[in-house]
Amino acid sequence: MNRRRFLQLTGTVSGAWLVGGVRPRSAFGSTRLLDPLSQPRFVNPLPNPLDPRLIYAPTFGSDGYTIGVSAFSQSLGLYDPEDGAPLMTPVWGYGGPAQQDGLPAATDPGRTFVAYRDVPVTVQWTNDLFGAAHLLPVDTTVHWANPLGAPLGDPFGGPVPVVPHLHGGHTESDSDGLPEYWWTPGEAITGPRFVKTSYFYGNDQPAGTLWYHDHALGITRLNVYAGLAGFYILRDQMDTGMPGNPLGLPANDPSHPGGPVFYEVPIVIQDRLFTAAGQLFYPTEPDEVESGFPPPPAPSALPEFFGDIIVVNGQAWPVLDVEPRKYRFRLLNGSDSRSTTPGLRPTPAGSPARALRSSSSVLTMRSCRPRCRSISSPSAPASATTRSSTSPASRDGPSSRGTTPVRPSRKARPSIRGATVSSWRSASALS
Repeated sequence: MNRRRFLQLTGTVSGAWLVGGVRPRSAFGSTRLLDPLSQPRFVNPLPNPLDPRLIYAPTFGSDGYTIGVSAFSQSLGLYDPEDGAPLMTPVWGYGGPAQQDGLPAATDPGRTFVAYRDVPVTVQWTNDLFGAAHLLPVDTTVHWANPLGAPLGDPFGGPVPVVPHLHGGHTESDSDGLPEYWWTPGEAITGPRFVKTSYFYGNDQPAGTLWYHDHALGITRLNVYAGLAGFYILRDQMDTGMPGNPLGLPANDPSHPGGPVFYEVPIVIQDRLFTAAGQLFYPTEPDEVESGFPPPPAPSALPEFFGDIIVVNGQAWPVLDVEPRKYRFRLLNGSDSRSTTPGLRPTPAGSPARALRSSSSVLTMRSCRPRCRSISSPSAPASATTRSSTSPASRDGPSSRGTTPVRPSRKARPSIRGATVSSWRSASALS
């Protein structure tokens, strides 16, 4: 079994493990990476993207939003293996004006849009990455945004181009966030097909789980990895998201007399690599180069990427307290290349926990009685997973491949007793 196959199956990286929670790897040069075995699992509370504190509030009119892209540091639930201190990770994220409860204006993943069928939404998107170089290595030898028009192969130090895309949305072309519609901070430089930064979403489609993410040409994979993604939940008269809805689906009730209760849980699963200091790490070259071929440029766009720390809703290996009742999970695969098969796995007899697994356990659910109080951290919303398919051909062009929901057959769907699994969505075409 080769290394790539082993990593796909187990989500852990083979190699020599060193004392101190960091490890070397030949493809990563001298970079010291965080050892996933040094991190506590199933301790960080799972944020619920549908917690009212993690839902965007309109900033103009009843359905208008101003959302920007910015750089900041955030806890992703990682800890220093030497002294146990929390590690802060520099990320990018979406956000608007500071919201209630003192939570930060921008988060990774971004807050959740909750929209309604046939009720249009307008979003004024802004690129606020002023003076920022990219957090991750950019391969400038490929067809990419290249805002400065620099020669192929020249190092890139900014300005960073972005363009948002509503994945799965029925959207007019000028608001669809196609790869060549990008712009830099202040709209100082724009892509060859740039039209506007105020996007119109008609929401003229059935209710479902959508997500928004960056889509800039040639660096989508990097911008999403840096944190530019979030949920867009579309409701209708049947799927209202309210208790007593016509479909009888589990729903949230933030105003419950006994305290807020949350029975609808969007879950996004993403795999990441981190340095020993807690910074995001993305390889600059493939692990293996076929004999007889010249070495690739450094940095080089990779045909696929697999991380060894699983981040769910913005927290590493979190835990969700649940009641013995039905829940509704909205599942999203936000990884670059990793395929997952979600399902509930019982823990040993006598234990109250259940593990939602994909390749290996990514989230533990603990039973609490009689009612669970929601625990949401200010980290950000997120989702979970189905299947991610990203071929090299679909990663770097303005292709719409992969924008439709993945709908496995009934046999392929996970058996989750006492839960409703809906709205399968897969990350794909990440350039």
